[in-house]
Amino acid sequence: MSPTHPTLRSQCEKAVLPVYRILVVEDQNAIYRAGAKALVHVGCEVHRVRDGQSGWEALRHHSYATLITDYRMPGLGGIELIRKLRAEKMALPVILAADGLGIEEMNEHQWLQPVISLLKPFTSTEMLTIVARLLPGLAGVSHAASSALGATSETFHDAELWRCWGLNE
Repeated sequence: MSPTHPTLRSQCEKAVLPVYRILVVEDQNAIYRAGAKALVHVGCEVHRVRDGQSGWEALRHHSYATLITDYRMPGLGGIELIRKLRAEKMALPVILAADGLGIEEMNEHQWLQPVISLLKPFTSTEMLTIVARLLPGLAGVSHAASSALGATSETFHDAELWRCWGLNE
């Protein structure tokens, strides 16, 4: 194969992309699949757990570049998960997906910072933009990926469905 062969070239381009492991704590399959699709498209490895306690166990046993967690989950919620993370002095960047009330609560507890809030409803493009701010190697690919995915028109606004947007599996 020549160096300009499309398959070889695409393999080389993929090898250049940094691989970031992202933990997503989310109990809703549809929400997880939509977010994971966009993240995987830009070169991330996405792990998911369905509740905060499983998220905590994953954080204790594995290394992640960032955490995306929902505010409301069964059992251990997003704020409680962040409390545990900060109490153990883990400096992991966190994205908290929440409605206005969840963001207000986060702002009341400044010692839990830094946390970037992702206000619901949000689009895949908004999510990728925030993740790219945290993970510098993704800055150049997030816009191209969201355009390729058609994510600018995909708004996650169903409050019942998106209420549990969270981390890893």
